[in-house]
Amino acid sequence: SSGMLYKKSIHDELGYFDEEMRDYWDWDFFLRLSAIAPLRRIPYADVLYLVSSTGGNLSSNTTTMQKSLQRFQDKHQLGTLPVSSFLAMTQEPSLLPYRRPSCVLWDGTWNFLF
Repeated sequence: SSGMLYKKSIHDELGYFDEEMRDYWDWDFFLRLSAIAPLRRIPYADVLYLVSSTGGNLSSNTTTMQKSLQRFQDKHQLGTLPVSSFLAMTQEPSLLPYRRPSCVLWDGTWNFLF
C-alpha cells in the first residue's frame, strides 16, 4: 500500500487496514478496495524495496507468515495459496507473463547531488 494513491475518504466506506491480517494487511486492503473501485497500475517505480539476499526481510520468514496467510485465505475465500515473498514471486515462472516494465525515476541513492 506504500505505492498506492487514493482519497482519504475511501476509508469512510472501506474502513482502515485490518490489523488481524498481519503479513497480508496490504493485500487484504487491495482486495477490499478492488470490490468498490477500479485499480490501475502506473508504469513507474514509485516505491523501492530493499530485499536482503541473506534473508533479513520479514517476508523471507515464510513459516511465521503461514498463520496470517490462512486468515487471509479464509476471509476472502481464496482457497489454498502458497506462502511466498515478493522476491520469490519475481522469479516464479508462472507469474512471468504478468510482469510489466516500469520506469525507475530514482534509484534510491543521493548520487545525483554530488
